[in-house]
Amino acid sequence: MQSFWQYVSFVMNFLVFLLIGIEIHVGELLKNGTSVMLAIVAVLVGCVLSVYALVPLSNLFVERIPLRWQHVAIWGGLRGAPALALALSSNSEFPYREQILILTFGVAIFSILVSQSSPS
Repeated sequence: MQSFWQYVSFVMNFLVFLLIGIEIHVGELLKNGTSVMLAIVAVLVGCVLSVYALVPLSNLFVERIPLRWQHVAIWGGLRGAPALALALSSNSEFPYREQILILTFGVAIFSILVSQSSPS
């Protein structure tokens, strides 16, 4: 059963990235490099703040989550498919849709490259 759901997850991720590949041009991604970098920093800061601020609060009520696991939770939360699917589902007349797609794709690519290059 687990291998089936892993396969379904792989296919869904493939389809989302295929669709975003149709929508995004690499030139646009490179042209908006500064904005993409700022989006990456904003996402990382948001992850750090949410994990390191909320986990100590949850530790008061449930089993304690070690600091090492908190570090993993920050990197584990960076996934692109759900965010890309949400961005792609926006109406074509949605204000700043292209910018949202570019920034979301840039953060997702960063997430994939960093998680794949990190030692396991």
